[in-house]
Formats: sequence, C-alpha cells, structure tokens
Amino acid sequence: MSRVDLQVLPKGKENMTENWEYVRPRPGCALINVGDSLMKWTGGVLHSAFHRVVTAPGEQANVARQSVALLTRPHRTVTMHRLKESAVITLLREGEVNDDRSVSEWMIWKITKGELRVQTAEGKQVAVTA
Repeated sequence: MSRVDLQVLPKGKENMTENWEYVRPRPGCALINVGDSLMKWTGGVLHSAFHRVVTAPGEQANVARQSVALLTRPHRTVTMHRLKESAVITLLREGEVNDDRSVSEWMIWKITKGELRVQTAEGKQVAVTA
C-alpha cells in the first residue's frame, strides 16, 4: 500500500481545505517538486506547485512514508534571466523581456505583489510589508 499525504492546490483555487488535491504516488516513480525560480528560468517548461504534506487518511497513516528532500535556493545575487535556448527552453516571445532582477529583488516583488503568500503552518495569512 502506498501512503498518500502530499497535496497540491490547483492554480486559481482558493486556499481552502476542500480545494486541495492528493497526489497519488506511482510505483517505480519519483515525484520532483520544483520551485518558482526554476519555472521562471525555464520559461514555464517546468512548473512549481503550491503544496503541503498532511496526515495520510485512514489506514494509510500507518504506512511508512518514503521521501528524500533536497532543498536548494539560488544565491540572492543571481539574476532571473531565462536559461539559454535549447531543444526544450524556447527563446523569449515577441514583446517579452528578460528579467534583470536579482533573486532577492524578485522575491521581494513576488511578496509585495501578493503572488507569494506568507502563511503560518495553520494556513493563516501573515501580513508582509516591504
């Protein structure tokens, strides 16, 4: 039996308990969750997901969870320029410009614009001022 305790909040859905969806593990597969910076650098080829880990429902709560977490963050001075064009990563579209902000500037922008909502473990929003 697989343990299902990872949930994602689908894009555009309000952060309410009933909107979260379980991610079912597949045998022989690894689930890789990438952050917003990789999504930006790849021009949307890789997508980040708003996620959480909850207590598995029913009998699954008694099954051992297998996970490996490798958490990395780009240095605050790195720019948010899209990675070089490749067979997968496309050139900027007409009218699109590369982002010259540093990671620090980009994170502050995301928080002040309301795109990155800081919250407590209980899901309560935390007011952030820049």
